[in-house]
Amino acid sequence: ANLSSHTTTRIGTPLYVPPSASEQLRPTPKSDIFSLGVTLFDALLCGAGGLPKTGTGVLDLERMRGGSSGPCDLTLAYPGGGEDLAALLRQMLSPEQQDRPTAAEVADRLSAQLNQRTCLLCHCPYPRDEGLACPVAGAAHFTCDGCMAAHVAQADSLGGDAFDRIVCCDKRYTGCTGSFSWQEVMGHVDALSAETLRKHLRDAVAVQQREAIEAEFKQREAEREARSEVEREALKARRHIEEDIMALKCPRCGQCFGAFEGCAALTCSRATCKAGFCAFCLEDCGRDAHQHVPVCSLNPSRSHYIDVADWKRIVDGERGRKLEEYWRGLAVEVQEKLATDGCVRQILRELRLGRLCATTTSRFAAGLVQLRGMGFSDERKMRTMLDTYEGNVERAAEALASA
Repeated sequence: ANLSSHTTTRIGTPLYVPPSASEQLRPTPKSDIFSLGVTLFDALLCGAGGLPKTGTGVLDLERMRGGSSGPCDLTLAYPGGGEDLAALLRQMLSPEQQDRPTAAEVADRLSAQLNQRTCLLCHCPYPRDEGLACPVAGAAHFTCDGCMAAHVAQADSLGGDAFDRIVCCDKRYTGCTGSFSWQEVMGHVDALSAETLRKHLRDAVAVQQREAIEAEFKQREAEREARSEVEREALKARRHIEEDIMALKCPRCGQCFGAFEGCAALTCSRATCKAGFCAFCLEDCGRDAHQHVPVCSLNPSRSHYIDVADWKRIVDGERGRKLEEYWRGLAVEVQEKLATDGCVRQILRELRLGRLCATTTSRFAAGLVQLRGMGFSDERKMRTMLDTYEGNVERAAEALASA
């Protein structure tokens, strides 16, 4: 018969290898926990608190496991915490794999002993009071103050319907649903990061308000969809006034920008755009508007910076000029319809153009009465002819008669 011999080689320091034969041949993650337990036992406890440091450490390990010599007393080495540390080491050194804790459990229990946590982002240990732990039940991640400051500097750190929460840092990686109150976060970030976060809040609120206005506008637009042609033209004109004349937005992608803070060289906040444009004339300046701003015809200071009140006065003046020019080109019936719209009237008052409403409502009133007395009844045609002949009733009547 053919005889063959097999040699099995075991790799590792015997004292650090689990006693189970199966683990010695096929190590598992729980085998590493055993080895770590031996390392911790040797580094932290052997020879301390009256424990003898033997040549091999076997007797100490047996005592640690609660063998024939009886469990060792660690309270002398670590008063007030020896019981917890001893319990953890006994579990890590258990001969049965299923009785040993996981790596995460070991990390948490050791952190509790040291009153420290490891930061999720920078992976450095910090005292527990120098960071924030995720409030979600069962979540084990912790963020140090420095990484939390960097986190709140990003606009997507805001959460909650009213932006009253700060989302957990782990949301970007695992979709964690945890969040913190502003009060919690403000106690862990520096003043500059806190001010950056407040700026994100102002911008987010401005965008939210704009979206609310747009949503309301779309709802009203749907309600008016089936109305007359004049109403549809008036609706189109109102949309142009609100979106193209009054709205301050990026000239390239149309993204509305938040509150103006003094620098007239703006950069679009949309990541896919990043256009540079002028806060006065809204001209697209490529990637950087700093060269254009000092020479902009609307900039009286020739500087990049201007007082917010002065900037608003200049921008409102330009809005008023554009709106009055646009208004003059609208049909009379459209003007009259807009003059009865509460939102448009409010815009005209804010821009000190209320006279346009007054002029529109009284314009051609006497001429219309005369034309009605002549037997004409088509209101739209009468207004068009009066507008064409600048209020001359006789020429308007001739044109109506020959039409």
